[in-house]
Amino acid sequence: MKVKFNNAEIETKAQNIQDFLAERNMDNKTGIAVALNSSIVAKSNWATQNINEQDSIMVITATAGG
Repeated sequence: MKVKFNNAEIETKAQNIQDFLAERNMDNKTGIAVALNSSIVAKSNWATQNINEQDSIMVITATAGG
């Protein structure tokens, strides 16, 4: 299915947020937040939050600076 990932249209076979992140080798990454259609998804819900055709997924990574 096609989804928007950080504003780029991509193909995915993932059915939920956790699988989507695993496809991109981001499932074990710390300091990230995920928004689905502009709503933040709690990490505890990643495995149960389904994604659908044309959904918009945004992954934000926290960075430290000095």
